[in-house]
Amino acid sequence: MLFAETIGFPKQNIKTEERLYHADEEEILDIVQNLKEPDDVVILFGHNPGFTDFANHLMNIRIDNVPTCGVVACKLPVKHWKDVTWQSGQLLFFDFPKNTD
Repeated sequence: MLFAETIGFPKQNIKTEERLYHADEEEILDIVQNLKEPDDVVILFGHNPGFTDFANHLMNIRIDNVPTCGVVACKLPVKHWKDVTWQSGQLLFFDFPKNTD
């Protein structure tokens, strides 16, 4: 709720998915592939190691760890969520509270 408030996202549009809690990368991919259209922007919140593994496989990158409150943003060149596959994402940015870069 705090993130939604900070970025001006309507709280009534928040959807919860209990499968994300401690999901592995395959489970997260399945959740993404089954998102309802026409959402073109999705923000996922979850826990490691699943989210770090998901980011690495989705974008074919190497992040050692997405820390607490870390943000990984990517662009997916697909028209439908069902078409998302491993290595299909393009990293837009990776940031976290203690980043000194």
